[in-house]
Amino acid sequence: MKKLYAVVRRLEAWTLAAAMLLMAAATILNVIARNTTGNSLASTEELNQFLIVVVCFVGLSHAAGEGRHIRMSAISDVLPRTWRRWLAVLVTSSTAALLAYLAWLAWNYARGVDRISPVLGVPLSTIYLVAPFGLGLGAVQFALAAWANLTGTEAYLAYGIPDEYEDEAPELTPEEAE
Repeated sequence: MKKLYAVVRRLEAWTLAAAMLLMAAATILNVIARNTTGNSLASTEELNQFLIVVVCFVGLSHAAGEGRHIRMSAISDVLPRTWRRWLAVLVTSSTAALLAYLAWLAWNYARGVDRISPVLGVPLSTIYLVAPFGLGLGAVQFALAAWANLTGTEAYLAYGIPDEYEDEAPELTPEEAE
């Protein structure tokens, strides 16, 4: 499982880094073009829209792998350790199943799109494949978290990331606060 987790994390990191760098480069080129020629590059806006979709869907998986997804913990915080772990199994496994189902739906949708983007001329089905890719990676991340919860002795937010709070900062004395 550690190897799968490492591969998924590396894939997420490279994809997100490439998308962010490409967005920055395209935006900088557009600014240079606008300031030197007075005209913007029409393709920049469309490319950045596509890259934002990449960052959104792959970022979902990355956040899940970091245990940084949104969660409501009011109930789990008051449960005993064993119950908290079993609730985490239920939540992570059902989320993995939901994301896998959404990835399947997105895959079927993307395959049926036969339009082309207006400026770059890219088949939109290719761009839409980012959705099942990111949702599928997210499903893998939550499945790994479910596995960690099933096999571990405590609740995990993500594979290798226990569900715990950081210690609060100590209160400052009046002299230290000044």
